[in-house]
Amino acid sequence: MGLNLWTAVALYYGAVNVLCAVLFAVDKYRAQHGQRRISEKALLGLSLAGGALGGLVAMRAVRHKTRKPAFYIGLPVMVAVHVALLCALAFAGGRLLGVPGADSAGAGLAGEKGPAAASAEADAEGAGDADAAAGLPPLDGGYAYVRARVLERDLGRRVAVVEVEPWEWDAAGVNVSGLSAGTTGEVDCSELLTMTGLKEGAAWIFSYKDTGQTAFPVTVASVESPESFAERAAQ
Repeated sequence: MGLNLWTAVALYYGAVNVLCAVLFAVDKYRAQHGQRRISEKALLGLSLAGGALGGLVAMRAVRHKTRKPAFYIGLPVMVAVHVALLCALAFAGGRLLGVPGADSAGAGLAGEKGPAAASAEADAEGAGDADAAAGLPPLDGGYAYVRARVLERDLGRRVAVVEVEPWEWDAAGVNVSGLSAGTTGEVDCSELLTMTGLKEGAAWIFSYKDTGQTAFPVTVASVESPESFAERAAQ
């Protein structure tokens, strides 16, 4: 996916809100000049589709539909709903691609980008917020961390075949996995919200519930880019 997820979201909301505001203004003009009106169903439908903020601004600016509950109550409610949806999307993106710094090398799949946020690689593009790292397992907790490269993925089965790579950082304070470098096997990604960001050929830091496993398969709890992991570990 060549377009960053959040760029696409911003473009969509920008377009639909401008359109909704224009239609409110046009309908006001038509009402004043006895012309054919834009139906309330169309105005409310476009507002519900994400244009409520634009409609609300236009409603106040041109004093249109201000006495109809479906508008003066409905539009603020729709705005609140869409804000909640965007917050949920950011959180879900964080649960999916959780890192404190998503970048072109990857974007983690459990808590999403933070202060150094950039876009995730190719189809993994789209990031999250600075607080998302709080949703990741602790480095020294009950989850083991392993660096591995994705060899192939099966979206239908929600599994990926990976090869363990050598650990690159000082392991102090990190619960490093017992899986040996060079070994290959399957990781179960069913606990991730999505695995589309697991671009083949890219290296990731996987975490899984530590039960002393030294062989595959393992069930992944989170995934993040090596760069983001290094940033988090250095904090």
